Amino acid sequence: MQFLIIIIFLLVFAFFGNSLGYDSVFPLYKHLTFNFQHANLMHLLINSVAFLSVFRLLRPYLRPCLFVFGSLFITVAASFLPFCYYDRPVVGASGMIYAMLGMWLALIATKKIRYKNYKFLYLFALSLVICSAVGFYRANSAVTLHFCCLLCGFILCRLSLY
Repeated sequence: MQFLIIIIFLLVFAFFGNSLGYDSVFPLYKHLTFNFQHANLMHLLINSVAFLSVFRLLRPYLRPCLFVFGSLFITVAASFLPFCYYDRPVVGASGMIYAMLGMWLALIATKKIRYKNYKFLYLFALSLVICSAVGFYRANSAVTLHFCCLLCGFILCRLSLY
């Protein structure tokens, strides 16, 4: 399933422009399509590697259909929040990735995932904070959308575990 999503990323990138992104003036279908379009090749590569990495983290603990469609649902829902509107079109799968990271954090919080060495977890938390901080200073980063997706992924997974 993970490679099907990557193939969709590649096909959309190859055959559609950035017109699939959503902004403050948009048709409704763009709330879904923005997840699959990427701004450039580097954006596509980074999101593809991140998606595959987080997919592999979650696969032993959750059904892939649950977290892939759950993260897509979260990202589409978060794109309707008024503070997630941007002047420039938003594109990319990073909202889905942040939602899946929220699910991973929920699995850690509920002790479904345990680490013997927490250095990895601390390093991950530090990198997440640094990426978010950099996003605040970049005009083309959808930081509020990322944060909402992370939080909603955590909440959705936490609620579904009990």
